[in-house]
Formats: sequence, structure tokens, C-alpha cells
Amino acid sequence: MSSTGQPLTADISATQTEHEFCAQADQPPSADGRLFQRHIFRACISAIVHAPPGQTATIVTGAGTPCQMLTRDISRSGLNLLHKQQLYPGQKIDVVLTDGQPRRLEVIWCRRLGVGCYSAGCRFMKTT
Repeated sequence: MSSTGQPLTADISATQTEHEFCAQADQPPSADGRLFQRHIFRACISAIVHAPPGQTATIVTGAGTPCQMLTRDISRSGLNLLHKQQLYPGQKIDVVLTDGQPRRLEVIWCRRLGVGCYSAGCRFMKTT
């Protein structure tokens, strides 16, 4: 829920059914060469999307653009997000997951799933 008491919503059209998504989740790490196993993690989260590398932030937003995103899966090293706009490798995103702790992500890849729907693979960044 947001600070106003209203539930968060993200206006992203799903490109696959819940059954299709669940059938693909929780594959063993060796199935696709990943170091850590992915787990289904569906939530609507608050995020601040920062300007892509090499592009300056806009005067209006300054430190980033606040928005809501949907999560798809999570692992020890990263998170897969759905967003309505294209994201770029190296771009930073600050998120607050369901445990309330802020985390910073770095976009590793992003691909278009449909009109106004992008899937982004992000890794957790170490905080100092």
C-alpha cells in the first residue's frame, strides 16, 4: 500500500497467464546456467528510476522518476521487473520491496514483451 492508504497499481498488461508463468518458474539453477535459483515473486513495488548512463536527469525529476513496477521473480543476486517503459543496461533503480528495506538495482538487460510492457533483468547492487 502507498503512503496515502491506496493500493499500488501498475498499468502493465500481462503477456502470459498465471499458469504459464508458474510453469516456467523455479527451474533448477543448472537448467539455464544461472548461479542462483529464481523464485516466483509477484508484487507491485514503489520504485525510483534514474536516468540512463550518459543522459542527465530532467530538471523536473532531478533525482529520478517515481513509479510503480511489478516483480516477476527474485534470486539471491537479482530481480526481474515489469515496467511500462524501456529501461537500459547500466540504469539504476531504487526499489522498496515488501520487507520495507530500500535496495538499489542495476539494469542488466531489458526486452519488450508487448505494447507498453518491458521485462528487465536487474542485479542487486552493494550498498556502502
